[in-house]
This record gives sequence, C-alpha cells and structure tokens, in this order.
Amino acid sequence: MAENQLIHVLLVTGRDQVSDWLMATLRSEPGVVLAGVAPSLERAAGLIGQRRIDVILLDASAPDAKQLERLQAIAATPINPAVILMTDPGDMAFLQQALFAGARGFLLKPFTQAQLLDSLRQTFDMLTQQRSALSTAAVAARHDESARVFVVFSPKGGVGRTSLAANLAIALHQERRQRVTLVDGDLQFGDVDIAVNVMARKSIADLLGYVNDLEPSLIESALIDHPSGIRLLLAPPYFDPALEVEEGHLAHVVKTLAGAQEGYVVVDAPSGLRESTLNLLDIAQRILLVTAASVASLRATKHFLELAAKMEYDDDKLALVLSSYRKEADVPLEEIERVMGRPVTALVPGDPLAMALALNQGQPIILRDRNHPVSKAIIKLARQLASGPASGEALKSEAGQGAAAPADRPTSAPMMKLLRPRQALGS
Repeated sequence: MAENQLIHVLLVTGRDQVSDWLMATLRSEPGVVLAGVAPSLERAAGLIGQRRIDVILLDASAPDAKQLERLQAIAATPINPAVILMTDPGDMAFLQQALFAGARGFLLKPFTQAQLLDSLRQTFDMLTQQRSALSTAAVAARHDESARVFVVFSPKGGVGRTSLAANLAIALHQERRQRVTLVDGDLQFGDVDIAVNVMARKSIADLLGYVNDLEPSLIESALIDHPSGIRLLLAPPYFDPALEVEEGHLAHVVKTLAGAQEGYVVVDAPSGLRESTLNLLDIAQRILLVTAASVASLRATKHFLELAAKMEYDDDKLALVLSSYRKEADVPLEEIERVMGRPVTALVPGDPLAMALALNQGQPIILRDRNHPVSKAIIKLARQLASGPASGEALKSEAGQGAAAPADRPTSAPMMKLLRPRQALGS
C-alpha cells in the first residue's frame, strides 16, 4: 500500500461483541478510517457516493448479506468499494457464490487482528491496481486530443442558461458526431436532470471523495448515457447543505474528464461568482456569456466583462450570447453591442411558451423541433464553436441582423443606466 493512503472501511454487521471488537480494531489502526457502520447491505449501498468508502466489511450474518444481486450491484462499477466477506467455515457454498458475485476477499471466523488488517491491505492494493489499470487502458484507447471545454455562464439567473447548455451539447453531438459530455456545475441547485428528463443516483458527488486520486475510469463510472447520444455528469439528486466541495475540486473533475476524452465538455455553471465558478471559467476554452436584453441582466454582464478584462481573458475566450431576444420589443441589437463593447456572438430568439414546454417536459427544443428558430440559432452557434476560436465576425441568428453601431451614435436612456451608478436617494 502506498504511503499516506488511508483505507476507508464501511462495516456491515449487527451489534454484538464481535462487531464491537471490529469497530475498536478499525478505529485503533492508523492506516484505516472507519467510514461508518450499517446494519444491512441495502443501507450500505445507500451510503456509497455520500462518503468515501474503499472496502466494505460484510458480515454474512447481516439480514440481506446473502442477497447476491445487491453484492453484484456494488461490484459492478470500479468506483464502488471492494467487498470482504466475513463468514463461518461451515458456509463454504455461500462463500463460493459470493466470490462469483464480486466479493474481493473473505475472512473465516474467528480471525485475528493481524489477519483482518492484512486482508484489508491486500484488498485495497488490488482495488487500487485495478483502477490504475483501467485508467491506463482508457488513456491508451482514446485519441491524443483532449476535449474542448465550453462553460455556459450568466452572472444573473433567469436567462435560459441551462436550456441553452443542454441544447448546445446535443447540437454539438449532432453536428460533429463526437463525444459530448454535459456537466451540471451547480451542485446545490442544479437542474440539468430536469432539462433532459433523467433520474439517476449517479452524480458528481460520487467523485468528490476521490478527487485527490481521481482516475478517468472513476469519472466514467459516474457518467450517464442520454438517448440523444450525449453523456451526463449530474449534480446530486438530493439537496445537501452539508456537501463540502473545495473550491478547485469541481474544475479538477471537469479538467480530468476533458483529458480522458475527445470531443467536447459543456458545463452549465451556476449564476453569480464564487471561487469554484471562477475556477471553471479559468479552465474553459470558451465561455458562453449568456445575457438577456433587460437592463438588469445587461448591467450584470457589463460588470462581468470588466472583471474579465482585469483577469486578462482573451477576447476569443468570451462569446456573448443574447438569449430570448425579441427584435420588435427589446433594445436594438447594435445598441447592446455598443454598450457591451463587443459583438454579440449568437442571438437566440425568444419563444417563452415553446421553451417552457420543452423544459417542463424534459425534452430539449432541438429534439422536439430542429427547424424551430431557437433550434436553428443554437445549431448555428454549435457550428461556430466547433470550427474554432472566433474570427472576429459576430454570428447572427435569423431573429435579427446586428452590427456594431457607429461611434457617434447616441445611447438611449435605458442603456445609460449601465454606464453610470444610480443617483443616491435624497441627493
């Protein structure tokens, strides 16, 4: 076993003198962390993904220990812990069945502390070697080129960011026929699963306990295949305010994922600016900065562009996307470009009814109607992103024709609010 590697053990047993001895032994061993005690294999399976577990010590006397389908489900993916079965010498028939079902080792009762620790170390070493071999095989099988990372971000919510991310991922896959993974970057309130109508227990939370020794094979086991052909790395399906994520962990997962595949990784980043979001923006090849034509959204976008300049982001790194735009009702496009100081890369027309229906039914609009103006705009954006960095020429959707305004064009009163702070009350 490598130095400084702790073995996280989950004990599945009833409460008796043997279990008390096991708990005391595991707690006293410097190289072992007792991750918890569960009364059944079913309860143990529910803890996988919520905390780091390398080995499950399963007492054959546990109520459901002999339900082999549960043991097989745990052994099915390399990210799941290895199982060591503790059983009586007279139960050799079940022991053989358990080994065929995926158990990695066994201990015949009664056993000593030395035998217990040796079995734990040997099983952990075997698990580590297998994961490393799977990772090496995955690296050898993939192309040398890593996936490009596109982060869909808006400093203000309510602009259709998640719908755009989901539809863009599907459009990239349809247009390029390459592997595309859609990542929900909002670990607390993410709703990519709603946008694509997927319910699954696997999520980014399954990876957080392994982030310091993350392998591509572990990430692969947390991905979900979508009928559209893309893959998903979802936020946790439950709200957990105690879920602790170091600021750089999410970006590290995304970067490792991108390095393990070709094609594209599309990340739906949460609104607002936190350190974890800034880390995502840093690793992105392109940031799709999504805004609406409202004064509040445009002002927030303007502020972010000023921050991006201070962070020395290249102009090619940012792509300004104007969402839900209505040419007949919203601020003229050329005026928005003037105030933002950059061209709009993509203009997605507004159709609130169609977008709400698509989101509520969990069927992205590009799958419902590829000829819808919104779908056409997103497909056009996908083609531009796939072709490489922006050439300096803005991409316009069929909803309107925009061009940079002349330098001497007057700015309207609503847009002036973006350029100066409001007057203090009472002044």
